[in-house]
Amino acid sequence: MDEFKTVIAALNDDQTIKSRSLIRLLFDFLEDVENDDPDLNDLVKFLHNTVDRGNQREKEICKKAIAHLNEIDISEYVEYLDEIESDGIRFLPFYSVVYPQQLWKIEDPPFGLYIDGSTSALFGGIAIVGTREAKSHRKEYIRSLAGKLAEEGYPIVSGLASGIDTAAHEGAIEADGQTTAVLPGGIQTIRPASNKELGEKIPGSGALVAEVSDKERIHRGRFVERNRITSGLSISVIIGASGETGGTIRQAEFAQEQCRPRYLYDPENGDGQSPKKLDELGFNRFSSTDELLEMLDSDWREPSTGPGFQQEFTDFS
Repeated sequence: MDEFKTVIAALNDDQTIKSRSLIRLLFDFLEDVENDDPDLNDLVKFLHNTVDRGNQREKEICKKAIAHLNEIDISEYVEYLDEIESDGIRFLPFYSVVYPQQLWKIEDPPFGLYIDGSTSALFGGIAIVGTREAKSHRKEYIRSLAGKLAEEGYPIVSGLASGIDTAAHEGAIEADGQTTAVLPGGIQTIRPASNKELGEKIPGSGALVAEVSDKERIHRGRFVERNRITSGLSISVIIGASGETGGTIRQAEFAQEQCRPRYLYDPENGDGQSPKKLDELGFNRFSSTDELLEMLDSDWREPSTGPGFQQEFTDFS
């Protein structure tokens, strides 16, 4: 399905059409299409048919998808995928057997992910995130905690930002564990520039992950959009430090919406980086690694909040 994969990569750059409804329709298309390698025309025909017979929600989504596909030059995506694949980077469409199925269940699932590194780092991970302005003692603790969890076999998922994210990635690497960095832009663009060296190490210790192609510009909204992927890939979310507002709070909201077990490091020293807002979002406070591990063990035994994800769609290779 190489040609169809290219079409999906093109669709994937339009954030406005991503939804579980369209994912379901695309699976329906793959089940019904007669061609072994469907192309752009096959998909557009299916979308037009859905506009004619679908419900109102499906009609609206398909009209947007058709408009986007009519505007793109598919040859540009053929060239782009060829370029990155020559560098060992893969695009995993939603129907790939190694696409993380837990992402199918989030509110606006990506139609694919760009991966530089090992796909094994995409499964069973624990997200450790937090503010760029974290106190030094919090960063030191998070580095140690990430190392401990990595030694236990959990990939550490974060966003490669300064502060807590950096400490989490570095702790996992120092422990010879796996770590996954979810980038706000394309897979070939490491942000911030100060973390370029760290980012270049990560594919050898896990994976760099990007939702969109390098054809898309990075804007402020992309930093928020990638947060849903960070928590979506993870079986639990830990916040190492947070302000009263900002990106970490938005990440916390995604974790709540996605029903991930949620934890907040609170060293009880009154430094103001464990805000009460996170209590409202269902975060459980801990002050030591032993306390966290006990809570993790307890929460993962609860089927309603643990890491098990019910498969909702048919697998396609």
